[in-house]
Amino acid sequence: NKATPHNVVISESVLILIQHLAARVPDKADYRREASLNIVNLFSFLDLKNFRLGLRWLMNYSLSSRTPSRVIALEILGKLLSNLQGGEGGANSENSTTLLKYSQLIFALIFRRTNDSAVTVTTQALKVLDEITCSESGAVKQLLQDVQNNTRTAQNNNEDAWLEVLEVPYEDE
Repeated sequence: NKATPHNVVISESVLILIQHLAARVPDKADYRREASLNIVNLFSFLDLKNFRLGLRWLMNYSLSSRTPSRVIALEILGKLLSNLQGGEGGANSENSTTLLKYSQLIFALIFRRTNDSAVTVTTQALKVLDEITCSESGAVKQLLQDVQNNTRTAQNNNEDAWLEVLEVPYEDE
């Protein structure tokens, strides 16, 4: 898992492929389902930097003015969350840790789409939330518990504060 120039180029290419697949998938449920599964699999080939960039791109894509773009982004983000692991061990533990770090933000983005003006986006958001809540992953169960606790205490203090994460330029850590 060394960050050789060759691996970095491959990771950047995979990120471009992910973006291309998401942007070009036909607006049909079967195609979206297959594309989202393949995109989630492709995320496992990304290094940490490109994984973060890919997540950020998907979160921004879920805010697109195009309805099909919002739908595919929700489906991909939902599948990523449904497969959420606790970040323990494995080849992609840094990526899992990053996904875990932003899981509440991703959940909020999906939840916010339940009030979308497009019925297809609202329906997709509800389907994705159903998939997430049915997940057997301990990390997902913890996420749902954390979200439930946060909604009890937050009382709309900073409703749009999470949008700042999407607007701040990416920095290497």
